Amino acid sequence: MAESVGRGHADPAGRILSPGPRGPDRDHRREIEAHIAERVDDLVAGGLDRTEAERRARTEFGDPGPALDEMRRIAERRLRRRRLLRALDELRIDLSTALRSLRRHPLHAIAVVLTLALGIGATTTLFTVVDRVLLRSLPYADANRIATVWSVDSQGRNTSLSLPDFFDLRAGSGAFESLAFIRGGSLTRLDGERGASRLGTAFVTEDFEAALRPKLAYGSLSAFADGGVSEAIVALSYDAFLRHLGGDPGRVGEVLSFRDGGRRLVAVLAPEVEYPLWADAYTPLREGDAEWVGLSARDYRLDNRAVGRLSRGATLASARAELLGIAERLARAYPDTNREWGATAEPLRDLLVGDQETSLWVLLAAVGGLLAIAVANAAGLAVSRVMSRGRELGVRASLGMPAGRIARLVALESVLLSLVGGALGTAVALAATPRLTEGAGGTVQAAGTLGVDARIAAVALLISIVVGLAAGALPALLGSRTTLTQRIRRGDSSRAAERTRAILVGTQVALSVGLVATTVLFARSLSTLQSVETGVETEGLTVSRLTLPSEYHGVPERRRVLWDDLVRRLGDDSAVEAATVVNHAPLVGTGVLSPARVEGGGGEVVPSVWLRMTGERFFDIADIELLSGRVFGSLDHAEESDGVVVSAAAARSLWGGVEVLGKRLTLERQLASDPDFQSPIEATVIGVVEDTRAQLRGEAVPAVYLPMRVHPWTSAYLIARAPPGPRTEEAVRSAILSVDPTLPIGEIRAYSDLATRSIQRDRFVASLSSTFAALALLLAWVGIYGAMTFAVQRSSRSLAIRIALGSTSRQASGAALRPTLLAIAAGALTGAGLAAALAPLTAALLVDTAPLDPQAIGIGVATIAAVALAAGWLPARRAARTDPVEVLRD
Repeated sequence: MAESVGRGHADPAGRILSPGPRGPDRDHRREIEAHIAERVDDLVAGGLDRTEAERRARTEFGDPGPALDEMRRIAERRLRRRRLLRALDELRIDLSTALRSLRRHPLHAIAVVLTLALGIGATTTLFTVVDRVLLRSLPYADANRIATVWSVDSQGRNTSLSLPDFFDLRAGSGAFESLAFIRGGSLTRLDGERGASRLGTAFVTEDFEAALRPKLAYGSLSAFADGGVSEAIVALSYDAFLRHLGGDPGRVGEVLSFRDGGRRLVAVLAPEVEYPLWADAYTPLREGDAEWVGLSARDYRLDNRAVGRLSRGATLASARAELLGIAERLARAYPDTNREWGATAEPLRDLLVGDQETSLWVLLAAVGGLLAIAVANAAGLAVSRVMSRGRELGVRASLGMPAGRIARLVALESVLLSLVGGALGTAVALAATPRLTEGAGGTVQAAGTLGVDARIAAVALLISIVVGLAAGALPALLGSRTTLTQRIRRGDSSRAAERTRAILVGTQVALSVGLVATTVLFARSLSTLQSVETGVETEGLTVSRLTLPSEYHGVPERRRVLWDDLVRRLGDDSAVEAATVVNHAPLVGTGVLSPARVEGGGGEVVPSVWLRMTGERFFDIADIELLSGRVFGSLDHAEESDGVVVSAAAARSLWGGVEVLGKRLTLERQLASDPDFQSPIEATVIGVVEDTRAQLRGEAVPAVYLPMRVHPWTSAYLIARAPPGPRTEEAVRSAILSVDPTLPIGEIRAYSDLATRSIQRDRFVASLSSTFAALALLLAWVGIYGAMTFAVQRSSRSLAIRIALGSTSRQASGAALRPTLLAIAAGALTGAGLAAALAPLTAALLVDTAPLDPQAIGIGVATIAAVALAAGWLPARRAARTDPVEVLRD
């Protein structure tokens, strides 16, 4: 019998009846034995003898191993549950204790919450922008496969492709599965009583949807695939959809009225779609449209874009190599237009992000420094609080509270305060982010309305928890490692705590010095840009941009009459002193580059001359200084005049000097998309004027000025010498409507505001870094003041003893504050080194300013020294007035 049982169950009886381990396993074995014994009794009562009954009972029960294992698992689950409940109960008690402790010391809680709210709020605000502009994927399917395609001139600059070059590149490329050509232009929408409005328009080829695959809010772009052959269609950007159609989805499918006819609205792009940046509308580019005029010229490289989707397996490097090879073949096939022209491709993200990437990363680093200051400040306050709670923590330890739980209790307070600070900081970010977007300009502004969504809120929560743990880690460690005797003895603090507090103060000082020094550099760079010699006076001028509709194209006389009437009618208004027009005004960042040939130059082409068509009195109104010769008079605006005025930079670029009166040059006017612009201009220099800039952030450009009446352009800036304001705006609007009521009226604003757009990024960086530096100084002041005040309080007895033994109040207070002062000095030196280390990072954002500037570093050190003196004055004064008798009596 024993053998049969043993063969089936590996001697289970022996295993059960063996003594086994003590504890839960022993209880489980006893329970199994009791169960078997109960079954044996039942079988005996049924007539079996006890030996047979025991054999049958054990056979029925089987191997007790699985049952024993299951009982162990149940016991372990119960144990884990009990431990969890006990931990939750302890956490509830600790949480209640922490809340009571914070309520008893509200000033400490308020100081920490506000400190962390500033740091977390600033970090969340800027991270929202960085996340939207740099981190999130572009709103296009497989965006990493999308690249922009460019022509490359002899100077290595990227410029627009011509349409014939685009067709050849598309036909010969295998690296791109689809390529789309985009022609920049405008549509004039007619809207009943609201009048006409101009929409910046991307005229696109049939592969536009396949190349970009943009996200859509409504509708479909599938109709674009036939190139608009079947019907005239249009898609709108989301912003234009809101402005012009009120955001009504029911308008999708409706035929909208435009000056050149009706177009059915087939789609609205998603809000985040932003390519091209200026596009309000998208419509197929069709042969015969006004925008097609001039595009057949192989050397017409203006206002065009090309974008493509890489084939699967192709890389950007392979695409560039392929494009370069095709460009070399085109140069051999068309030497007159393509000699020395190459082709390349760039990631679409690089174009959309532009030069904002460096500034955003620098600002994120700066706000990270501000957050580190806030954490150090909060940690310093927490360390001081731990050092002042010696009796309380000593009693808790003496009552048996483990060191780990004491550390958790201290850290819990910091985490609670950090969560409250994070919630307040998120509220700050909600209010600050829209303002930040408005002031940023460039790509940040193009990113659309930014807000703190659930994703950003989750990041803010994570930051709050991490900050709370970081701020509470050192105090918790100090609170748990201090001996029981040190906790109970009043006024005694460990050297580790003192060193920790000094390190935290030094950290705040070092980061503050680095931030202030960097801010000084940004401010100096901005000041340099604002004081740069521009060559044009913009104050007291109002400007508006006008683009003529397609019926004015190819009819120069009609344009000539319109510009003349517009200037005359505006000049007749009593609110306007004088008025003029220019196709591309200085400092607004736009212009037309024209090839030029000069006599005696061997036919050499200089592709960097800016063409500016000007109305009468332009130089007088813009206050551009005449250097030699003369500017245009009324006779020069006659149709047969061939006189031109050149800038000093153009004179140097074309002839190597400024003595150029009477020199002849030829301008390749075919860069304009108009039939009457296809012939070169033979001209004679009649005057040289001071250089102007295309934008404030840039060098003076070589410009050639021609009379607008002789060469009437299809678009112009209308400039009025009149103070910006409602009265001038009404005068400009009335003059435009009186000339042609259907003309779309552009933005009317101060010329000075328009001219400073190019330095909007610099203003953004300087103002934001200044804000961070000011907040850093405020937090450093709070931290230093708290450290010095606590030093005086903790040293009150030693101060009293020193004074009682004959030391002066100044000597006694100096001894008490010396550790903090040494920490400040060490932090200032470290901050100077930090500012020097940051120099390479900030160099790209500076203009005519050395990134490693000892003066800026000195200002940072001097500023923090002033803050330290201001923070230490009251504690030092309090220490000097210490009455030893009163202190020792206490």
